[in-house]
Amino acid sequence: MFKKFGNKIPMWMTHNEPTVMAYEGYAFGVKAPGIKDMKIALQVAHNILLSHGKAVQIYRKLGFKGKIGIALSNNEVYANSNSKEDQLAAQKHHELKNAWFLDPLFKGTYPQMLFSFFKERGKAPLIKNGDMDIIMTPIDFLGINYYFRSVYKSDDREEKMCRNELCIEPVKVKGSEYTDMGWEKYPHGLHNLLLMIKKTYGNIPFYVTENGAAFVDSLTDDKKVHDIKRIKYLREHFIEALEAIQDGVNLKGYFVWSQMDNFEWEHGYSKRFGLIHVDFDTLERTWKDSSFFYKNVIKNNGLIREKKKVTH
Repeated sequence: MFKKFGNKIPMWMTHNEPTVMAYEGYAFGVKAPGIKDMKIALQVAHNILLSHGKAVQIYRKLGFKGKIGIALSNNEVYANSNSKEDQLAAQKHHELKNAWFLDPLFKGTYPQMLFSFFKERGKAPLIKNGDMDIIMTPIDFLGINYYFRSVYKSDDREEKMCRNELCIEPVKVKGSEYTDMGWEKYPHGLHNLLLMIKKTYGNIPFYVTENGAAFVDSLTDDKKVHDIKRIKYLREHFIEALEAIQDGVNLKGYFVWSQMDNFEWEHGYSKRFGLIHVDFDTLERTWKDSSFFYKNVIKNNGLIREKKKVTH
């Protein structure tokens, strides 16, 4: 790929959402290949990170002048209460979802608490000499895919009776708005997540490589899609991204997921994230109201970029 397109494509991502591939495919079994084995999942995660580092090294060796990075799927994590048990549950989920990938990339280690936890149970990944040095090969940017925050509590039964081996349980927040995916709409989590990564891992150039929402969309008789909830979702996240920039985050760009309704993993065509509606029988495309909103944001921000001001 590098040899064929390296002089044509200026920016590369080695992987998109290794968290999803490793955990949901190999630990929880909800995505392909449908395996439920945490030991295998953790080895898969390590192998993905190792392949990332090797790909970056090859790109550098070939001498291309572009930029290369990786896109992670991250959440800001909250404890359901101030109890020690819930605080520990939140820490476990943070280390599994965020630090298990960020720490190797930027620190050359796995998060100590969770690594020790898995090692005691014989599930820690096999790490060969030199692996971590390869994984932390410097990158030019970090992609962040953000959709929702995570709230966790302790599954406070005996360990052998826990719903999962970490003995933690996600919490659905009362009064919050949820998308058609069952994900909580929490725009401020994007702001906080970017600040946390900046503080913990350094102010590398960031891109929000995915952000968006699935809602039930329907065509009106005059071929319109009035997706007001999606417009509100996007506007609020744009504001949080801007405020993160104002707080010193080196945020360089933002991408909506997705341009068109498409195939969403195990959900098939049942979840619509697109700015453009697709009739999956006829393939007819229809611009939703959100696409006109987004077009206007891009147009106005482009016109005033020199004034260092962003509109919403």
